[in-house]
Amino acid sequence: MAELIKEKLKKLIGLRGTIFINHFLRRNFSPMSFNSKISPNDSYSDFFFYSSNLFLNTYRSENTFALLLKRPFNVRHKFVFYSRSGELFKEIYIESPDFIISVDFPCFETREKYLSFTHEILPLDSNLKLKDIIGQKKLVSFQNRGYTIFKKEKNSIGSSVHGNFGFICPSNIKMSAARQRRIDFSYTPSYEFEFCSSYDLLFNNPTDKSLKVEIKFKNRNYEIDDLNLQIRPMGTDYVPIKKYQGQISFNSNLPICRPLIFKNPELGLNNFDVLHS
Repeated sequence: MAELIKEKLKKLIGLRGTIFINHFLRRNFSPMSFNSKISPNDSYSDFFFYSSNLFLNTYRSENTFALLLKRPFNVRHKFVFYSRSGELFKEIYIESPDFIISVDFPCFETREKYLSFTHEILPLDSNLKLKDIIGQKKLVSFQNRGYTIFKKEKNSIGSSVHGNFGFICPSNIKMSAARQRRIDFSYTPSYEFEFCSSYDLLFNNPTDKSLKVEIKFKNRNYEIDDLNLQIRPMGTDYVPIKKYQGQISFNSNLPICRPLIFKNPELGLNNFDVLHS
């Protein structure tokens, strides 16, 4: 009965009206802005990580235009890298008509161990937009996603992981959708940190406000103090963890605040892995 009422309500007030009501009822928990739901930008990107300490960072992604058109279509893949403090660091452009690309990023000269970057697909052959392909009335946008393969050493197989939730508008980061809220959120991943392994916990901030992250160690049998990070907009930071066994919680005003975990990132150590918490 409830579903029937919901469907009738959608027909009565329309899609945008339904979105407005849903957002209003859940606004304290939504990781996205209202404008991004009611009038989304043409393109959004996840927020990806780059490690300058490893042998190679490779990015693999789809050509969304080619997939939708069902034929090779020439596009420019735009990658924008941001420093630890959130400043523009580097831009890279790759042109390709292929359905799937694999890009080996250069080794940047930087003292920063980790950077963050966005990805955007831009058509070259025409002014074609997403709405030209799927219709003008659809509330949809390009989701520029992919995954990064991290190779610790030359002969490494590589560990792959997708980007953090970002909802960044690459062409105008001021129009990005990610939002912090007024209430605190606590995230505890179902991951057991190992005493014999070391870790780098990576965070980036896709919002337009400074992000405070509290790192809480659940196992009080270890003499390790809770930590705080203050990450600038579009910035990146990390915490090294050693000799700790148990779970860790992450508290912030971001509804989805989970770090990327680099396991045994130091050169010379075995059992290297990269994973989302």
